[in-house]
Amino acid sequence: GVISRYVALANASALGLGLNVFINISLKTQNKEALAEFEQRIAEHDEVMECYLMTGDSDYLIRVAVADIGALEKFILEQLTPIAGIEKIRSSFGLKQVRYKTALPLPARSSLLAHVQLFELPRACVERRVDDASHGEDAPDNGCAAR
Repeated sequence: GVISRYVALANASALGLGLNVFINISLKTQNKEALAEFEQRIAEHDEVMECYLMTGDSDYLIRVAVADIGALEKFILEQLTPIAGIEKIRSSFGLKQVRYKTALPLPARSSLLAHVQLFELPRACVERRVDDASHGEDAPDNGCAAR
């Protein structure tokens, strides 16, 4: 369906995870087995918030959330470098988060209304939410919460 899960978004800084680091990783080989092995191993680490198989200069881009530079060093030396097949690791730090959102862009109104049953909401609720979104409003729910 359209909704994959419900989550609460925690404030990383309030939890002591004030450093967002983007790490480009290149593997020694790019065969199916090497990629699968890396993906399995990287998924074992809670610090890894996102992982993407990339085109271009590196094979993967991961985003990690850590407390500070010492925690990053420990993550790289104790968690990342022991993964077999890694050839190169390059890190970049986010100086300032300019934009962060989790809401996906909604399709055009007609397309959204045509698929209203996927949201499990009454049609009137979806129409109201689309109208509210187009006006930049966050209106009260009025009984239109997902069921």
